[in-house]
Amino acid sequence: MKKCIYIFSLVLLLFGCKQYRLDQAQIATEDLNYEEAIYQYEKLQGKHGDYTVYKNLAVLYLKRGDYVQAKMMYDSLIFKGEYPKEDLLAYAEVLMANDDYQNAKIWVDRYLQENKQDEKAKILRSIILNQGAFMIDTNQFSLELIDIPATPQAYGAIPYKDGILYTGKANKSEKNVLIDPWDGWPYSQVYFVVPVDSGWSSPYSLSHSLNENYHVGPVTINPTSEKQLILSKSYLSNKKSSQTSKTDNSIIKRAVNNIQLYRVQLEEMKLDTPEVLSFCKPEFNYAQASLSPNGKMMVFTSDMPGGKGGSDLYLSFLNEDKWSDPVNMGSAINTEKNESFPYLLSDDTLYFSSEAHNSFGGLDVFYSTFDGSKWKKPYNLLFPLNSYKDDFAISFKDDKKSGYISSNRSDRDRIYAFTMNRPSFKIEGLVINKTTQRPMQGVKITLTNRKTKKDSIIFSNSSGKFNFPLASDSKYKLLAEKNQFFVLSYTISTRGRTLSKVFNVVFEMEEIILNKAIKIDDEILSDSENTRVKNIYYDFDKWDIRNDAIIELDRLVSLFRDNQNLLIEISAHTDSRGSDDYNMKLSQKRADAVVAYLVDRGVNPEMLVAKGYGESMPVNKCVNGVKCTEEEYQKNRRSEFKVIAIN
Repeated sequence: MKKCIYIFSLVLLLFGCKQYRLDQAQIATEDLNYEEAIYQYEKLQGKHGDYTVYKNLAVLYLKRGDYVQAKMMYDSLIFKGEYPKEDLLAYAEVLMANDDYQNAKIWVDRYLQENKQDEKAKILRSIILNQGAFMIDTNQFSLELIDIPATPQAYGAIPYKDGILYTGKANKSEKNVLIDPWDGWPYSQVYFVVPVDSGWSSPYSLSHSLNENYHVGPVTINPTSEKQLILSKSYLSNKKSSQTSKTDNSIIKRAVNNIQLYRVQLEEMKLDTPEVLSFCKPEFNYAQASLSPNGKMMVFTSDMPGGKGGSDLYLSFLNEDKWSDPVNMGSAINTEKNESFPYLLSDDTLYFSSEAHNSFGGLDVFYSTFDGSKWKKPYNLLFPLNSYKDDFAISFKDDKKSGYISSNRSDRDRIYAFTMNRPSFKIEGLVINKTTQRPMQGVKITLTNRKTKKDSIIFSNSSGKFNFPLASDSKYKLLAEKNQFFVLSYTISTRGRTLSKVFNVVFEMEEIILNKAIKIDDEILSDSENTRVKNIYYDFDKWDIRNDAIIELDRLVSLFRDNQNLLIEISAHTDSRGSDDYNMKLSQKRADAVVAYLVDRGVNPEMLVAKGYGESMPVNKCVNGVKCTEEEYQKNRRSEFKVIAIN
């Protein structure tokens, strides 16, 4: 009996111990003391580990940016098989953060099987499917890690005088620093460094004069006054939030610790007493401000109510030394996920980070322009500026071609200097005989820059190859010419392209054979589809150019323009219904209609001959006295094209 009582008491003790640790972990989480919360939950792993323990540990690791540990916790959850469907998406995002897109797709697809209309899941799947294309090095940017001593975590760099201002965290071992229980690192401060021969100088803290016990930074400078800054700073409010105790259901009061925006003066490399901006409310977060070049427009991130998702970007305008109430930047910029770290390069050019908009996963840097009425769809700056980790806090130097970006791609926040590279363009071409598919040597290739009107001429080599360098912001026409072959053309444009590109062009030269129907690959005519020019067909007893015929005729216009030395017959035909004389006149009207259309599109009329053949050249059995289907009659109501002379 005593043994039974002992075992029962031990069970109660163990249960009570587990509940105690759960309560302590919950309290620590509510206080944002993630170090303590993780410690308590980790003690409950193993035989005490249930869904709550592993899920909360995963969430806490994610908040600290520890994606490897978060994945291990989700691995345990999925292995146990006890999870709500929402965890499948969370697991997929963690896998993406660990660069495991293949398995991430499996779990997103599994989720979508039962939730086909879930927008977040569809966005994640799109990101996964596009990941391979995103990670191709665009050569658009060159990056170099900035290794700043004494601040192993650093982000949010902006140019200032002959150095940079940035937000950083000191070494954990440094004396007299306060530790943030969120991640076990010191609270962030604002620092200034300058380049030196050995790299960068020792950081100088601008914010030590504030005697703050919480986070300070990032900061932005007013372009009109280098002494006036807008500062993000943690704010411990006297306002208390009411929460229910997990131990005895009593109501407890906890201080609200949020981030606010402050106006502050920089005097002798020290920050004066900050003045909170009037629109900030202590129960919400306002952070990461950026000012327009004239200092009168500000964009920042906030989680205030009325947004599109987690954190949104907002605009405020300076009016008589007071900032206006914030205005949400709308659905073109903001999504159901998080947008943050804005940077105004100009009044109409915005850079920012987002977890959506087809990112790699995590935060990616995007830019958008304002067209006078609305912000355009954001553009992903791609690899190498973006990675599969968090990339954020971009800023530019005065040249607007170089600057700084922050990233945790090395598993902690670091600052990288970047330079925008001019995109390069070139043509790599091949000429082959269409009939034999063998390379053709000595084909004259003319490249015309339509902007400068200058021609460049080369001849294909023994392998049929040729190449040209191309200029940015230009449009070109490429011609391939050889006696007794059709002249072929290709149009190329580098206008609006920001990424380097090699244009691969293949010319399939077709020999000119008199009185043979012209059938040129549409790939050569329009740079797009891969069909062949079809015959032109007509409705019964009509000579109007049908809509489907317009498509075919437009494909021939460039061919005819490029081959001015040819005499081309437009042959028109009818079906067998009606008298021979009537059909001869009808077919001539059809041929004349085609010529009129081509001339109207710029084709030289002297190279065109309209010829009606009536019903004399059927392509099937449908002659006088033979009854046919409408489809069979239709095949005879046609126009064809052939070269009848070379001038």
